[in-house]
Amino acid sequence: MIIKSYCRMVLIWALGVSLWAQSPTRIDPSDGNSTKADTAVSTLKLTKEERDFLKAHPVLIAHNESNWPPFNFNENGVAQGFSVDYMKLLAKRLGVEVDFISGYTWEEFMKMLPTDSLDLIINMAPTEERTERFAFTRPYISVRNAIYTNLNNQFYYSLDDLKGKRVALPKGFFIQRFLAKNYPQIKQVLVRDQLEALQLLSFGKVDAIIGKQVVVDYLLRKYLLSNIVATNYVNDPRTLSHIAIAVSRKDAILARILDKAQATISPKELEQLRHHWFGINALLDTKAIFSDKERAYLRHKKTVNVCIETDRAPIEFVEKGIPKGVAIDTVQIIAKRLGLKTRFVTTDSWEQTEELMRQRKCDLMPAALQTRRNRSILLFSRSYFSYETIIVTRKELGSVKGLRELEGKVLAARWDTPLTERMEESHPDIRTLEFATYAEAFEAVEKGDADFALTTPPVFNYYKLHMNLKKLHIAGTAPISCDLSIAVRKDELLLFSSIGKILELLPRETFRAINDKWTKSSVVEKMDYALLARYLAAAFLIVLFILVAYIRQRKLSRKIEELNSTLEKKIEEALEKNREQQLLMLHRNRLANMGEMIAMIAHQWRQPLNNLSLLNQLLVAKFNKGQLNEETINYFSENSRKQIQQMSRTIDDFRNFYKPEREKREFCVEEAVHQLIDMVGITFKSEKVEIIYQAEGCHYYYGYPNEMAHALLNIMNNARDALKEKGFGSKKIRIDVRKEGTDILIEICDNAGGIPEEILPRIFDPYFSTKNEKNGTGLGLYMTNVIITDHMGSKIEARNSEEGACFLITLKENNAYAS
Repeated sequence: MIIKSYCRMVLIWALGVSLWAQSPTRIDPSDGNSTKADTAVSTLKLTKEERDFLKAHPVLIAHNESNWPPFNFNENGVAQGFSVDYMKLLAKRLGVEVDFISGYTWEEFMKMLPTDSLDLIINMAPTEERTERFAFTRPYISVRNAIYTNLNNQFYYSLDDLKGKRVALPKGFFIQRFLAKNYPQIKQVLVRDQLEALQLLSFGKVDAIIGKQVVVDYLLRKYLLSNIVATNYVNDPRTLSHIAIAVSRKDAILARILDKAQATISPKELEQLRHHWFGINALLDTKAIFSDKERAYLRHKKTVNVCIETDRAPIEFVEKGIPKGVAIDTVQIIAKRLGLKTRFVTTDSWEQTEELMRQRKCDLMPAALQTRRNRSILLFSRSYFSYETIIVTRKELGSVKGLRELEGKVLAARWDTPLTERMEESHPDIRTLEFATYAEAFEAVEKGDADFALTTPPVFNYYKLHMNLKKLHIAGTAPISCDLSIAVRKDELLLFSSIGKILELLPRETFRAINDKWTKSSVVEKMDYALLARYLAAAFLIVLFILVAYIRQRKLSRKIEELNSTLEKKIEEALEKNREQQLLMLHRNRLANMGEMIAMIAHQWRQPLNNLSLLNQLLVAKFNKGQLNEETINYFSENSRKQIQQMSRTIDDFRNFYKPEREKREFCVEEAVHQLIDMVGITFKSEKVEIIYQAEGCHYYYGYPNEMAHALLNIMNNARDALKEKGFGSKKIRIDVRKEGTDILIEICDNAGGIPEEILPRIFDPYFSTKNEKNGTGLGLYMTNVIITDHMGSKIEARNSEEGACFLITLKENNAYAS
């Protein structure tokens, strides 16, 4: 009844804690409305110098590591972690802001701290070397380093075991510098961060890693690295990390200010942060769950004596004088929650353990199994771990469905264990050979001196690994549960009730982490034929699926090969069609401009034709007057020849202008532009359009001069048409040729008012025209763009100036040079 009432009280208390944890009034470091924070600020006793410092530094710059969870890491650009939230809590106390910067290594952060680019490193363990460089606050948390190894490698339990081994360590971390100084025999593999170290260990590139347990365990869970196990804490007390906040020596006043803010952080607030980031329950409030008698008992007790067996790995065992195992870690966590120290008393058997309990030399057993014999002297807590009992045989004996198949067989067992006692009671036909240790029992089965052994998966996996028991396997299971409990002497009722309350409140994750630390996953080999049939059916379906997928893949591969065989030809055909299309569009553009060209030729011929008419009239007049002589004939002949040559040159110029160019050649850009203006200038002048041409020197380009001139003419014609629409004022087209760097620039600008901004991005599109009602084809600027970009490998841009539109052609440097 007493135990039930205690349990009922614990459940009510746990429910209250759960409701309180969901309450909006809980403390959140990111919540700027906490009245507790305001109260804490008023309790700070800052000097004038300290207040002035905070006024001068309203924003503190703190470091944010890329990957050191759960203390300090960056996820999606946001600083997170226990240390980050702790710093925010201090900043709220001080009334300042914190700006977290990321993207640097630990070594780079330490170099930045003495400069103005960084004010705080929020999680650093003080050392002699570091205290010479930095000023530190009081430590706000202490964490232990642990050794982690790959499940497929040898296990290492101490720093001495790691001598000569490759150990991955983040460069610049406290543990890395400590080991380099004190354990130089360890071969260090330096990495950027703890995650990189874990990845190297997971891939078997190193023998072990060492890191802060809460950090490494967090990363193991997050990245599902299941082949890594913690073997032991680092066995050198000097490696215990007391994490504090570091500032530059010149800002030692900031460390003093932070110290005062730290003093206002309550244990409850700190434990809430610990619970949030480490997954551990907050320190239990003894006033809330323990009775007055229990609290008085715990204050008086101080130390609890724990009986442990030396040969029950990995549940409980002793290695090099150090107690280890699942049960050891469990009882130590409970003792810490109770505020008790632990003193371990080693025994060699259950009989010896029970005798020490009777003599009151031990208070409890951490991994007890109930039997008829021990129920009279012990109280058993609820089970905190439950394992199935497995049957271990030699592989050639096959599987075992149950213990009935083993009647008449020989069982190898460690003597005087509860499991042996249960077997003798339930199966008297099974003969038992007792041995002093589990190792001897497994060895007897392997040699054939016994037929089978009964144990739990963790124990068998441990000895199979350490003894290399290749001939043994798990043949089946026995209907005997193995529930681990904490057994307490019956005269220690207050200790028993206190332990029961802690067990009820510890989260499952704590037990799971302990179990994962010491055990490896076990697979019980059961010959369940129905299950085997289902597995075979599933395997058949998977094979069938793979076969169908393979056939489809082969068909797809053949199709891809066929496509690849014709792809090059199709690409070439498409390119050829594209070239033909461009040539056709160029031809259409030239045809569209033919009328304008004929008009230009007519303008060019008007003057020489007029001169020929006058010469003809002069010749007739001389003949009628009888004054026709040799001198008159020669004058007529010479001047007629000049006029006809001018008309012939005009024809040649326009014929050459439209003659397709097959090969690139070197030409002077300024000269090509000048020839174009000479050829079409009369036409523009007749429409009162002034062409202003500015150029210096002669810059050579390797390309197509006629195509470039044709592109310029398209732009000039568009400008002339726009100037016609303007209808009033001066009409000007300015052409400027210049050299910038290694490029040749040709700029054509008009004063016709510009191009509407909404259509400016589309003017180089094919068939886009604003002159449809005036027989515009929409090909002029498109072909200009093709000529400049595709044919000449250069660039053309259009923009609006204050007066009108401007086109800038940039003849790129690879073909341009000066004379």
